[in-house]
Amino acid sequence: MPEAAFYLRVFLITVLQTFACIAFAQQGRINLLKTNIIKAVNDQERLNALLALCDEFESYSPDTLKKYASAALELAHSQKNKKAILMADYYNAAIFYQENKLDSALKISKNAFTEYRENFNYDPAYLKFYRQEANILLRTQNYDTALSKNFELLKLAETNKDTLGMAVATIGLGNVSNKLQKKEESLHWYYLALQLMNNDIFKRKLCFIYNNIAIVHYKLHNEDSMFLFIKKGLQYSLESGNLTDYANSLFLYGGMLAEFKKTAEAEAAFKQGVEERKKIGDIYYLTMDMAQFALFYLNTNQPQKGVALCLDGLDLAKKNNFPAGYDLYESLSRNYSAAGDYKNAEAIQHKMIEIKDSIYSKNSAEQLAEMQTKYDVQKKETTILQQQFDLTKKNYFINTIIGL
Repeated sequence: MPEAAFYLRVFLITVLQTFACIAFAQQGRINLLKTNIIKAVNDQERLNALLALCDEFESYSPDTLKKYASAALELAHSQKNKKAILMADYYNAAIFYQENKLDSALKISKNAFTEYRENFNYDPAYLKFYRQEANILLRTQNYDTALSKNFELLKLAETNKDTLGMAVATIGLGNVSNKLQKKEESLHWYYLALQLMNNDIFKRKLCFIYNNIAIVHYKLHNEDSMFLFIKKGLQYSLESGNLTDYANSLFLYGGMLAEFKKTAEAEAAFKQGVEERKKIGDIYYLTMDMAQFALFYLNTNQPQKGVALCLDGLDLAKKNNFPAGYDLYESLSRNYSAAGDYKNAEAIQHKMIEIKDSIYSKNSAEQLAEMQTKYDVQKKETTILQQQFDLTKKNYFINTIIGL
């Protein structure tokens, strides 16, 4: 184990050193896309350049996206370009999503997608809309509806023989199971998705799956598997140039360093992760990251720092009209207890109970079981994935063993 720890440490330190180059390359790509807008020789070329820049929204702030999405929408209307108008609406929904105005995001996204489906056949934009709606539903703890949407996409992607779409849907199903703490079930879906992601383009585009799998293995105390997948998550998120995916990987990186008792390096990684997330402007993930960072302070006997960080996170959530999540309150309660402030810890625990009751009232076991049964019947109509699963599982574990 010490030898494995050494090699993982070397790898992670190399990744941190590499990030400056990757960040520079990503910024260069954003600047190139901006230059393409300026150099466009006609309105159609300019509109295409605007939409291409908007598609990188996970690597910059909502204010930046708002500027270019508004320009794209205006130009799309002037050209009477229906598809571009609806895609501009998709990016406007993304703005509200990043600002955590989830009701507005969901309304715009659903309306735009309904109109898109009425006018255009299945294409890559379908995946964008499905992923967007599923992500909103996960944030609002509407897991039964998210389950429904992912099964719907799975069936549609199978019908259209779209491998990427099938992978997106199965990852979505894994995410719902993960949120509901169904660890083995989530791994079932994630491994199935990995078999479908059979080229580096897919692996970069969907690189977040490796982080999700690493988290499940962490919960299951499977250290070797956790190391394997965090390594892949760091690799493909760096290659993708997606700052959101990289920030997610960076926090897992910090967690791994903490596991190895590399306290100073872990704190630096967490701080860098917070700063990267602030650049993106996504309050939901920022507060989640702060909750994780606070647990690091708890585990390194610095509970006062953990309390201060959690309170900053709650203040940030309040200023952005964002309902702070369970994880942030849990981290705060545990840090209060470690600091000997049992009165405040108890008060926060009552708040945690309220949040948990609210989640389960919206997602009863009966509702989820009914939804699962309904779509199990539909899945039998298209058997491609089920026929592949046994072979997928066997091949993947063989490859994993070889990799280890």
